Amino acid sequence: MRLILVRALFLRGCVHADESNKISRMTAIHLFDNSVEMALKVIASKRGISPDGKYFFFEELLGKIQGLPLEQQMKDLHIQRNIIQHVGDIPDLETVTKYEGLAREFLTAITESEFGLSFGKLSVASMIEDPKLRGLLENAQNSFETGTVEGYIESITLCRGALDNAISRIGIISGNRGQHTTFFPYEFLGKFKPSFRRFRDIVARANRIPQDRLRHEAEFSVQFVTDLILKWQEEREIREDRKNPQER
Repeated sequence: MRLILVRALFLRGCVHADESNKISRMTAIHLFDNSVEMALKVIASKRGISPDGKYFFFEELLGKIQGLPLEQQMKDLHIQRNIIQHVGDIPDLETVTKYEGLAREFLTAITESEFGLSFGKLSVASMIEDPKLRGLLENAQNSFETGTVEGYIESITLCRGALDNAISRIGIISGNRGQHTTFFPYEFLGKFKPSFRRFRDIVARANRIPQDRLRHEAEFSVQFVTDLILKWQEEREIREDRKNPQER
């Protein structure tokens, strides 16, 4: 479960990195650094390494865990995070993109070497309780991991199916002269409104997205829809899918 949270933090950072505004660039670096530090704590726990005090510090983790890849680059990422945190400097897009790639490479390497798992296949969707929504998003992740144009488009399509299903189950039923319709109250989106608009645009032009952007847009789609459904799950907004009682 903790490795899944590591991936969730990293992917959230990727979403912020893509938005490219100043606040998002600062947030992305924080999330990349947080994901790396959490991964180091998972490794320390696995190896039976204890902190000198009550809590681990980043530098102590790196010092006590031997044989890590990209150790200097992860130190540099943490320094960049501290500069943002304590000095208020805003990283440029090139810096954010560099550390996104380095953090991904580091997390991929240690997940395989330490745990024998594929970082790319750790599914945040496994945290979703509803079996239908979980299945759709796990299939979306699997399609994304094929690394093909067809897989990316299929991933976006499955994300749309999951979101449509969830929306249909939190819509408010209104009656008008005996007729009932379902509408979606946008206040349920909260801070996800900009991402919702972006996802709606991705779905509309999925077959026309340039190949050099398609992977990124598919990854965003999986992350956004999963995060939004987890939000609704925590708030207990999604009603039971009565059309499919056998899947409950």
